[in-house]
Amino acid sequence: MFATHQERLPRELAAAGITTMEEANGYLAEHYMPAFNEEFAVEAEVEGSAFVAWFGGDLDNILCEKHERVVSKDNTVSF
Repeated sequence: MFATHQERLPRELAAAGITTMEEANGYLAEHYMPAFNEEFAVEAEVEGSAFVAWFGGDLDNILCEKHERVVSKDNTVSF
């Protein structure tokens, strides 16, 4: 989705004659985001919040992703 914004937004800002940060912020709030939401937003299947209370735990372990790597004789590292 970020590529959508990277490609589309600069062109739209230029076409609208936007040259300052203040103008860009106004354009985003008044034009771009409403149009983007109209095109891509969908209604939630279930009403309510999907967030749950923090249960505690070791964040360093929960958010850690470990991979075993091999160091070759020429000191290059590969997966």
